[in-house]
Amino acid sequence: MALKILYIRNCKKLDFPLANENVHPDELEDLSVGSSCDSLTDLSLHLFPKLRRLSIWDCAKLQKLGGLPTPNLKSIWYSNCKSLEKLPDQLGTLEHLTAMFMNDCPELEPLSKQVLPSKLCLLRITSCNKLISGKEWGLHGLASLCLLEIEGECKNVESFPVEGLLPRNLSSLRISGLLDLEKWDNTGLKKLESLKTLEISCCEKLQSLQ
Repeated sequence: MALKILYIRNCKKLDFPLANENVHPDELEDLSVGSSCDSLTDLSLHLFPKLRRLSIWDCAKLQKLGGLPTPNLKSIWYSNCKSLEKLPDQLGTLEHLTAMFMNDCPELEPLSKQVLPSKLCLLRITSCNKLISGKEWGLHGLASLCLLEIEGECKNVESFPVEGLLPRNLSSLRISGLLDLEKWDNTGLKKLESLKTLEISCCEKLQSLQ
């Protein structure tokens, strides 16, 4: 049986990867694991060379993703993986990865320590407070990035956007819940020549747009 789509939800005692001689995961294109496989701490994707979409949520013990021999991967979504500490080292080699969504993964190390895919065009980060912090985000070199959404505490981000922080081709920017944000820096914003949509919300310390 050459599976194309595998969706696992609310199967907490299930072991992963699946040990079944009738299932051939090497043809899998879409993998979703949610609130399942409680024993899963390290997910290696070498079994899924044709994978296009990966969704992982509510996997409390998952600490890392081992290896990314998945050249066709187009989108990654992580949500509520409290123990996940870092993105895969080979992330930057995924030439077809265009969308990443990361939600409520508080232990993920800063983006400035990652090498992100050059073709990434959509990035949404929510409540990953270590992932986005300080003055270095590691996004300025992403020439294809057109939509960026950041929501959450983002500690130590007091001024935004610092010049050179964001890629110039960005067309849509949404910022929400930056609790330490006090100053809006239009000097950095003016460099975003393609920006058409800007949304700012729930930044309680922000006093003015200058």
